[in-house]
Amino acid sequence: MRTRWIEWQLIADEHPDVIGLVEVDQRWLEAIAPAVAGYSARIEQPRPDNFGVALYARGSIAGAITDFESPLPSVDAAITLHGARFEVILTHPLPPVRSGAIEQQHRQFDAIAARARASDQPVVIMGDFNATPWSRPFQRLLGASGLCDSRAGFGAQASFPVASALLRIPIDHLLVSCSVGVRDRRLGVDVGSDHLPVIVDLVFPAT
Repeated sequence: MRTRWIEWQLIADEHPDVIGLVEVDQRWLEAIAPAVAGYSARIEQPRPDNFGVALYARGSIAGAITDFESPLPSVDAAITLHGARFEVILTHPLPPVRSGAIEQQHRQFDAIAARARASDQPVVIMGDFNATPWSRPFQRLLGASGLCDSRAGFGAQASFPVASALLRIPIDHLLVSCSVGVRDRRLGVDVGSDHLPVIVDLVFPAT
């Protein structure tokens, strides 16, 4: 299957220390299992809808699936890697297509921001936020969390939908503690998803 080969090849080429996936179901996890075989630390929560999540790391992970005031799963985990320790929140809120979904998105972002502020280590929040950088929900999360947008200085990097470059918007994000350096941020190749992968090279302060 060409899609699986491209995703395997992307992971092999990039050799990432941490992988965050959203919209994963059990079939998809089984399909990419060979590509993530080298990641012994993982948290996976597949779902039959578009809201499954999975987090992989080459270091150690201590964490769990968390709801963050939402019926949908997120991952909240402390990762220890190359002598650095940091917290990763992987999330995928509902798209704001109805008033109830907008309110739910606000509650989820507020809970995530509170968790980020309470952390005693650098924080990374990543995923499909279903919000553009200029939207109120995104700005609310950015301001309340006290984090920085990894996109700064790297352009818009519109990632969705893959099928239309003209209509593509940036809704896949990575926010990070402002003490963490962003060496590079770019979009990966089409791997068969309706989102382009986001690849970020972070530099954590010495501990």
